[in-house]
Amino acid sequence: MSSATNKAIVRRFIDQVLNRKQLDLFDEFLLDDARIHRSGQALGQGSARAWISSCAVTFPDGQHLIEDCFAEADRVVARTRFAGTYTTDLSDIPGTGRWISLPGIAIFRLENARIVEAWLMHDDLGLLRQLGVVSSPLEKVIRQIYQRNKGENK
Repeated sequence: MSSATNKAIVRRFIDQVLNRKQLDLFDEFLLDDARIHRSGQALGQGSARAWISSCAVTFPDGQHLIEDCFAEADRVVARTRFAGTYTTDLSDIPGTGRWISLPGIAIFRLENARIVEAWLMHDDLGLLRQLGVVSSPLEKVIRQIYQRNKGENK
């Protein structure tokens, strides 16, 4: 397949499966032995489908915007931004109703017009910060300075 064709396949996968949540099309885009690498895990097709399905429930309005897309031979790289409202519990983190926005990079390898491997990198720490689960060291320093100045101004 040409680089342009591979790019078009990845764009359709992101649009139809991830954005429109047409999960019944999942198998059409991935080979049976496909592997999705994320957060130190290599998910098989069934686990990847379950993960994407849970994300669709957790972020019902979630959308992946492709900000850049490059292709070379059998590889496609997409720089993305995911945005959506965190509505239900996921991994023991209660649904907050907060809107989040995360940058990401995805690298896909295709064979015979289907995805056989993907490496996904998202700003997981940024997600936890936006959900209020963790705060950044800078936020802690600012809070300490504020508390100290507040005490001096009494």
